[in-house]
Amino acid sequence: MKQDICALSATELLAAYRAKTLSPVEATRAVLARIAELNPVLNCFNLIDARSAMESARSSEARWMKGAPKGSLDGVPASIKDIILTRGWPTRRGSKTTDPAGPWNDDAPEAIWRPAHLRHRNGVLGLSAAYVVAADPARAAARWARFIGGLPRREGKFVSLETDRGKVLIGTRAQVKALLGAAPPSPGIAGYALACRDPKVFARRCAAAGLKVNRQLAVVLPPAVGGAWRLVPLEKP
Repeated sequence: MKQDICALSATELLAAYRAKTLSPVEATRAVLARIAELNPVLNCFNLIDARSAMESARSSEARWMKGAPKGSLDGVPASIKDIILTRGWPTRRGSKTTDPAGPWNDDAPEAIWRPAHLRHRNGVLGLSAAYVVAADPARAAARWARFIGGLPRREGKFVSLETDRGKVLIGTRAQVKALLGAAPPSPGIAGYALACRDPKVFARRCAAAGLKVNRQLAVVLPPAVGGAWRLVPLEKP
């Protein structure tokens, strides 16, 4: 039976790249063909940059042929949700009222943590941690660790993974809800720890705005936004 490349998981694609039985070029070409076939019916993508995708795939293929992939997911086709700023591409957020002409000069997440934005009076200095809900935190952390190259470890009631941009703290829904005041069903991202110059000052501003703030300085965001922030000092997630 002919292999359906589009049905392969990221792990299976990476194993095939290592074994040189499949290349990122072949995988990307298959994905683009499937999009061309189904998108007129399903309308899942509003922008398809096939040229850039194939250029990236050829670069990835060259790295794999040298045995020097760039990162843990090099060559795995991916899509970007239409709410994430991407330099050179329109981010219309699903709205026809957004002008596709741009300019589109910003990339997320670098645009979020630009010094000009960090001088905002809320005093947020950066992202310290992400809180993730999982039915089995240890197993979920082990899966994540295979992709980011980290080593899971216990941190209180949570399982922690270190990344370049902060920690990923994984717990059950009950554990996360006890800390943040709200948590989605498993699996899901419940919220973020924001490193602040003065967490208590920001917490008071949130409370004054009508947001619920608990003893752990966790702020439950409005339903239209979803999730929660935990306001922490710079050194503590």
